[in-house]
Amino acid sequence: MKKVEAIRKLNETELEEGIAGTSASWHQKYESCPFIYVGGLPTALTEGDLLAMFEQFGIVVLVNLVREADTGKSRGFAFLKYHDPRSAVLAVDNFTGTEVGGRTLRVDHAEDFKIPNEPGRGIIDTTPPQLRAEDSSRPSGRPATNESNANEITAVVKKETEKEDRRERAVFERWQAMNKKREREERKRQRRRSDKGHPAVQRDGHDLDNSIDREANVQPPNGEVNRETRHARVSESRIEKRRHKEERRARKAERAKLREERKRRRAEREGER
Repeated sequence: MKKVEAIRKLNETELEEGIAGTSASWHQKYESCPFIYVGGLPTALTEGDLLAMFEQFGIVVLVNLVREADTGKSRGFAFLKYHDPRSAVLAVDNFTGTEVGGRTLRVDHAEDFKIPNEPGRGIIDTTPPQLRAEDSSRPSGRPATNESNANEITAVVKKETEKEDRRERAVFERWQAMNKKREREERKRQRRRSDKGHPAVQRDGHDLDNSIDREANVQPPNGEVNRETRHARVSESRIEKRRHKEERRARKAERAKLREERKRRRAEREGER
């Protein structure tokens, strides 16, 4: 677990400092190494399971799942070889710390790995026939970079970048929403504090005490409103409410009269026909 945490911390540091993918990255040392070590594997996993897991980052040309000599049971670690070393970098970055079957995987570059020549060591050559033909036709024997594999790697990197951008955008939007909410709450608190010290009762932005003497609305120096002023405000508020209610009733009665008048005229026109 310490190795897993160290690799994670190293990758995060490179991203923060902006040196990921440059010559300063720790992956630069293994830029030409296609081998990776995979530890912490559940013993139930087979070579086919490893291929299904690790081929999402590139073409795996060799799988060496180490097994016990007498029982053939997996020992929980394996070595894989990619056709393109860049796929090994992606596998190390993305699979280190992943939980599979309740166990945490430890994936690292295997620079010193050598393919054993002894038979029966669990080594499986998974090179596609097309790549095997291309590699054998090259004089140097060095595997050629497969264009489709490069496109696949580019697609994976693009997908991960877009996912990270969406995550950062969501965090920024939440931060903006929280700031706006704090600003609204602060404005409400300021309005409440200012309303407590305001001498006149407000409604819809207008004073209810227009008919009351302005001097009666002035607050005394000790901060207490005298009883007469308070009663005057309450009375004025009640008068205003009563007046508004009477006006609504009058408008309602007038609308009813208009409706009756329209009905009467309609009945007269129908009678004339």
